Amino acid sequence: FLSSSTHAAPPVQSKLRIAICSPPDNPPYEVKQPDGTFKGFDVDVWGHIYSNMRTAAFMDQDEEIMDLVGSESSPFIPMPFDHILSNLTVNNIDIGLCNVFVTADRQKVMDFSPVYIETGLVAVLAKKTGSFNVADVLRRVFSSFNAWARFSLLVIIISGLIFA
Repeated sequence: FLSSSTHAAPPVQSKLRIAICSPPDNPPYEVKQPDGTFKGFDVDVWGHIYSNMRTAAFMDQDEEIMDLVGSESSPFIPMPFDHILSNLTVNNIDIGLCNVFVTADRQKVMDFSPVYIETGLVAVLAKKTGSFNVADVLRRVFSSFNAWARFSLLVIIISGLIFA
């Protein structure tokens, strides 16, 4: 007769500092629930990433990574969008969950995950009824600029027509 006792190790919270955009809520990416927890696409993606990090750390038996990752994810730190970016640049947080546009300037100071959602964002213009012609468009464009801006735009247009 063998006696065995199974004691699960107490959970160890991750040391990763993870900020999430809030306020304001940004459905469907991150939405703060009445109980203070967060739900949304970014939360789900982070859950999968964290699970994979834990598995990889366990499989590799890398003590340093296991210590950093822990056995349960850190609570999210709610933070407005602009604070997330500034805190990432000075290493006050490790990860920022927020829908962020990748720009050349941002790539100089922070790393980005691969794009995981294509939004299809576009500029929207009021639909005009009736006909218009190029002369009307140019007249409107040129009437809204000062003289130097009109001259510069005219040079660009003429250069484009000549050298195109």
